[in-house]
Amino acid sequence: MGGVAAAVNLRKRGIDFTVFEKAEGPGGVWWANTYPGCGVDTDSLGYSFSFMPYGWKRSHGTQPELQQYVQDVIDNYDIGSNFRFSTEIEKAVWDDATRGYELHLSTGEREHYDVLVSAVGMLSDPALPQWPGFDSFEGTMFHSSQWPAELDPTGKRVAVVGTGATAAQLVPALAPQVAHLTLYQREPHWVLPRVVEVFSPERQAELARGGLGIKMQRLRAFHSISTYLSGFTVGSKKHQQLEQSCRDLINRTIEDPALREIMTPTYPYGCKRPVKTSDFYPALNQPHVDVVPAAVSAVTPTGLVDVAGGRRDFDVVVLAVGFKATEYLSSLPVIGPDGVSLQEAWNGNPEAYVGTTVAGFPNLFIMYGPNTNGGGPMTAQLERQAELVARMCAAMKKKGRIMVTSRKAMKSFTKWVDEKNEMKWSALSAGCNNYYFAESGRNVTQWPMSHLRFLIKTKLAPMRGISLQR
Repeated sequence: MGGVAAAVNLRKRGIDFTVFEKAEGPGGVWWANTYPGCGVDTDSLGYSFSFMPYGWKRSHGTQPELQQYVQDVIDNYDIGSNFRFSTEIEKAVWDDATRGYELHLSTGEREHYDVLVSAVGMLSDPALPQWPGFDSFEGTMFHSSQWPAELDPTGKRVAVVGTGATAAQLVPALAPQVAHLTLYQREPHWVLPRVVEVFSPERQAELARGGLGIKMQRLRAFHSISTYLSGFTVGSKKHQQLEQSCRDLINRTIEDPALREIMTPTYPYGCKRPVKTSDFYPALNQPHVDVVPAAVSAVTPTGLVDVAGGRRDFDVVVLAVGFKATEYLSSLPVIGPDGVSLQEAWNGNPEAYVGTTVAGFPNLFIMYGPNTNGGGPMTAQLERQAELVARMCAAMKKKGRIMVTSRKAMKSFTKWVDEKNEMKWSALSAGCNNYYFAESGRNVTQWPMSHLRFLIKTKLAPMRGISLQR
């Protein structure tokens, strides 16, 4: 969705562009993730672009509908011919002679472009565990984002490892199909109830038309999300309300008192990303579903071993263990003017000015970059970045110059983000495992303020830290 947002804004500015996509079609995470029950837990009105009203079928989109939305955006703006699918950029190297990037493509070709916009996101590179015996399993084992199209789970013994948002969607959808399902839980998540509304044809038509009424409803959706995000402040009234709502859901929907205890976190609400679903807990009540409250420690040819020493045999193992969220651009090596890669320059501590540009790497933009997650619907954050990308590209084209980022401005921005994140997350992060923190100990994923503040920062970026040079 980041790549499509950038493409639409570039088209509006009259900028020539090519979108490279390693998958066979558009959608990003919504193309790759096809596991049963896959969808978004954000309101559809919020999880859509302001420039593309849509006749959503449900209040929360499912994977097929979300992938179709991305395709429809491409069709609506007539940019399909700008996409090259099944083509991965294996490496991008700055070329002083052409003042741009030489792309090494998976097709064996090399092509030059003035500007590189990374839209690989932070949820595209699976974080596979390094368990002893990992390759010895004789059954079927895979990451949840690589669901085999030919897999038939009917009558099989299935293990799901992980209890985050993916597992919470997958377990209720998968349980009715299998002979037995075992959920491995290192530690529980806080789970908020979610009511999904199926829209009538009339409502779908109203949403598709857009207009002032829908814009107002969209603003209310933004306000609701902002109110929800205010609950991440420990001790606040909203924080207490949300945690109590999670406890009420546990007590209301889990029948076994022992299972309630297993599924109740011991850390503050918000330390991990909360899960939103009303189907997960009821699925655990079924007699053929059980929960192992322990992490996996090893793999055997026939199954899994947990840290408590328990051994169980399975036909299928699904790894719902997340992604390399803090290792930005781990799948896209970028080499700067001094021959140093972006990963080497970051040295385990990703940072970018307004989460979008990096000092020492001219003409490079990063969609969904460091410290852009949160603040509002991700689609809105992506729109603000896309607008900045298109504005700077138009200025570069007009003036025949390259874009550079001030190191001082980037460091100042990073310090500001760190201070705000410390105020917001310090009480939450103590002793908690989440995907927010890099090897350096910094919170490198989360945006600590409102979406309005992010909008202001991106609008002011060309005056505060980004400049054009010959």
